[in-house]
Amino acid sequence: MRPGLHQALLGLVLAALLTITGSQAVWSADEGALLHQISSLADGGGWSFDHPYPEADPDGTRYPLHLSSWAVDGSPAPGTVAAGCPVDGVGCRYVSLAKHTTYLWITTGLYALGGYTALLALSALGTLAAAIGASRLAARIEPAAELPTLWLVGIGSPLLINAYVAWAHTPTAALVVWSVHWLTT
Repeated sequence: MRPGLHQALLGLVLAALLTITGSQAVWSADEGALLHQISSLADGGGWSFDHPYPEADPDGTRYPLHLSSWAVDGSPAPGTVAAGCPVDGVGCRYVSLAKHTTYLWITTGLYALGGYTALLALSALGTLAAAIGASRLAARIEPAAELPTLWLVGIGSPLLINAYVAWAHTPTAALVVWSVHWLTT
């Protein structure tokens, strides 16, 4: 069977697993922070948030979302946190996910177009792209390694699990693998 057919079959397997895992639940607090931040950006709410329960946290030091930080002011530049806030945090606003601003803007656009499902599709496509790129690199060393590498990276590595969470792992893996491929041709 030709490599293109294996690549298409791997794509079908990843798509089928996406229908099984679904997009009805978030697997991690990191993903929840991402979704909170990009939904605010997509809805025009901006980068920073007030504390949702200030009565429960009068010091302002226990913001309830994982990965959150104090924002510099009411509308901070992306990625700027903590500086300028008082030690107790009172009166500060919060940013749910202050790093990876490029990924936040990309995912905000995808989220606006297709919701959480579009983010998971990006992750699944990242896994497929990383597997194809790795298989092409392997084929340069040993042509017989191309197909086993495709399947090992696609369904036998942590990229399989990462294909079904809205993290930047799989698109980043694909970018790294293809960068190496293009730099070494």
